[in-house]
Order: sequence, then structure tokens, then C-alpha cells
Amino acid sequence: GAAGGTGCAMETLSPMRQPAPNLLLVVDKSGSMNERTPSGPSKWVAMRSALTSVVTTFSQLRFGMMMFPRDNECGAGTIDVGVGDNTGGTIVTLLGRTNAGGRTPTAASLQAAMREPALRDPMRASFVVLATDGMPNCGSNQGDATLAQVRMLASMGVKTFVVGFGTGTAMTDVQL
Repeated sequence: GAAGGTGCAMETLSPMRQPAPNLLLVVDKSGSMNERTPSGPSKWVAMRSALTSVVTTFSQLRFGMMMFPRDNECGAGTIDVGVGDNTGGTIVTLLGRTNAGGRTPTAASLQAAMREPALRDPMRASFVVLATDGMPNCGSNQGDATLAQVRMLASMGVKTFVVGFGTGTAMTDVQL
């Protein structure tokens, strides 16, 4: 305003920072993960190494982890490490103590992953990373059931990324 008049006050605004996203690792530890990769180590060793690198490199993200199968058969995974701040060390330790074995209950494990409360946090973006080496093999129509669970996650606003380990896998484009 004019000298001596009322005018606009000076205010400094800072940009809002988005809160760190939630990222739940859904990890296949089925028996086929014991198969060797062309470069030598087993798929399980290669996956553990890759996931260790991810959680230590991107420590600003809020990680959690579920491994499946739970019972070395067809038991759906349960949350091993809840999504939260500074969980990378716990995830690395747990991966290092775990051996691969069992079947591949992917659909049931993704359904169980939906119970992770952090994935429903409206203030944060939430993601699931499914790390697996193959097709689900617990029950019939498991490919369809798995896709249905990915669609359910999408309807909750949770994007799912699939990281495949191994050879001889087919990829199909899916619109969600």
C-alpha cells in the first residue's frame, strides 16, 4: 500500500515436502528360489543381495517386508517387518537368516499384504514390490487370482511392481 497505509504483509512460503512413501516388499522364498542363476549364485542369494542394496541405498523410504510361503507349503505370507521408518537393517538381518523352501502362494500373500495398515495411509503414496521367480502354484487359477489381488491393491491406490528372477518366464501386459 501507500506509505503509512495498510498493505499486504510480507510472508515467506516454503514448499511442502511430500512424506516418504510406503513400500512393502512381498518376497517369494519358495523352493525354486534355490535354483542357480546363469552367473552362479542361487536366485535366493541374488534376490537377497538386490533387496539389501535397495533398502540400504534408499533408506529414506518407509520399507516393510513379507516373505512367502509362511509354512514352506502354501501358507500365505504374513508381515515380517511392518512398514515404517528405518526398517532396512531389520529387513537385511531377516533376509540373511532365511532359507528358501516351499511352494508359491502369491495370490493369498498379496491378499494378506492388504492388511498392512501403512498401505492405507492417505498422506503417503504406497507401493507393493512383488519379488518372485515364477508362477503361483498353490491351487487352481492362481494366475487369475494373483491378478485379481493386484487389481484390488490398485483399487486401494496401491501400485504394484513385479520384479522377476529367473529365466523362462513370460510377461503379459496388463492394464489396471
